Amino acid sequence: IADSWPQSIDDSYARNDWGWEPQYDLGKMTKEMMGNLKFVLALGNLAHKQLISSMKLRQTDFKFGHETIHTLPDKDWKLMNSYHPSRYNINTKRLTYQMFLEIIQKLTH
Repeated sequence: IADSWPQSIDDSYARNDWGWEPQYDLGKMTKEMMGNLKFVLALGNLAHKQLISSMKLRQTDFKFGHETIHTLPDKDWKLMNSYHPSRYNINTKRLTYQMFLEIIQKLTH
């Protein structure tokens, strides 16, 4: 989807009328965003396991737990876990609004 974004915007009038030139392309934007990344939030055990697996790390070294923060090797960012905000987890109060808000607040500090 993201690859199609630049082609879906017709900026020809801005370029012709007032000399507008884009400062970012998708690659440059992604590189800058990744350079500023501090946390990745895994919503649920499945997301946590997929991320650990995709990085070819051992699951036993990085166990899932709500509010658990993992420092990953060779990464400038940390992995934070939260229970998934599914209807089941909300209805059973495994995850409350306050619990999720606390996760978001930790990510912003």
